[in-house]
Amino acid sequence: MNGIFDGLFGNDATKVRLGTAIRTGTLPHAFLIDGPRGSGKSTLAFEIAAALGCENRESATGPLPCRRCNTCRRIFEGTFTDVKVLDKPKDKATIGVESVKEFKEDMFLSAGESDVKIYIVKNAHLLTPQAQNALLTVMEEPPSGVFILLLSESADKILTTIKSRAQYVAMERFSRQALESYLLDKVPEARTRRTSDPEGFGALLIRSEGYIGRATELFDPKESERIKAERETVKKFIAALDVRAPYSALYAVITELPTVRAELLLSLEEIGRALADMIKSKSTDGFVTTEFFLDADEARRTAKSLSQKRLLAISGILLETHDAISKNAMTAAALASLAAKIKLI
Repeated sequence: MNGIFDGLFGNDATKVRLGTAIRTGTLPHAFLIDGPRGSGKSTLAFEIAAALGCENRESATGPLPCRRCNTCRRIFEGTFTDVKVLDKPKDKATIGVESVKEFKEDMFLSAGESDVKIYIVKNAHLLTPQAQNALLTVMEEPPSGVFILLLSESADKILTTIKSRAQYVAMERFSRQALESYLLDKVPEARTRRTSDPEGFGALLIRSEGYIGRATELFDPKESERIKAERETVKKFIAALDVRAPYSALYAVITELPTVRAELLLSLEEIGRALADMIKSKSTDGFVTTEFFLDADEARRTAKSLSQKRLLAISGILLETHDAISKNAMTAAALASLAAKIKLI
């Protein structure tokens, strides 16, 4: 929505609702902004912070935030003292209660440069229960002019008592068409990539899962090569599922799968998405949206030599293998079992 939170793409309904509340002085004191990594949570949080502190926020016709005043510039630069950010320490897996206590104590101090203070908690889903309860005490009776923005990748890990005191905002997930349009307009490398490597560009759109930040990250050469190699492995796996293919082909591709548990789980999930596309291509005439293949036609062509019964059976075995490995089964044994079970189908 032009003029409100211009730094954030899409999310128009959210922009209008929050922008109107800021201009009328009715913005709730706490928000839970939810979405996966790369969905724009931080962008929205700093747009809100800048709008609250903007020296021209009362203008009915100008943009919000104005992005020109001293306060706006410093908030976006990260140098404005009345905007505080809390995140997980690099050497920790969670955000502990002591960090929140220090954060909370600052909320009761007077603002130094404006009439509002904004507190942004990144990775709020990593707050320990004790840390969340410590934060809850200030959310129940927040000091005047204090706004708390919790950024989470998993709202189900946030205590119900916290969620009941914060307005929920879900970040928008974009269609591939909208995402492609944005990238071609804003990212020069995107135009080059689409021309030089259309399949790789299409794979990037799929893997971004509809989120701009994630798509931008995937333009990194290492990420691009990793995705390309992973897709090749998935295609080899699928080719080896043909009943006419020798068992050695299936065994060979399984030995190419990652040995690190977390990476192996991601690879199995990617194979699962490819199988799901193929199953849907056989069972749904109106099948359009794919999760692995570039389009439905590619999924149909790939699935042509495999029966739906075989695909469903293999998909079930893959889910069992993923579940076993996620529960700390020995990866080598689980993969050997996967190969053996597929051979018996």
